[in-house]
Amino acid sequence: MKSISVDDLMRLSNPKILDIRSFSRYSSGHIRGAKWVSVSDLIHQPDSILNRLDTYYIYCEFGNQSRRVVEALNQRGYSTVNVLGGYHNYLSRP
Repeated sequence: MKSISVDDLMRLSNPKILDIRSFSRYSSGHIRGAKWVSVSDLIHQPDSILNRLDTYYIYCEFGNQSRRVVEALNQRGYSTVNVLGGYHNYLSRP
């Protein structure tokens, strides 16, 4: 499974970042440039959200749920990368 640290993610130029936490958590704060998407929609209707030619960086609160989602999407031919430690690691950056 592909994964990336928050620090490495922040060094990328215009990454496509998806936040799969609840909308209320997303609204309370999220990684700069992230777009909110529901886990259900992402798993059940990925073609309506993802372009198979792009790479998406997916995170949740701590990285566990996003790891499972990334594994499932990559098995279906999408290019997705798990953000290690999720939003929690983003908040703990200096």
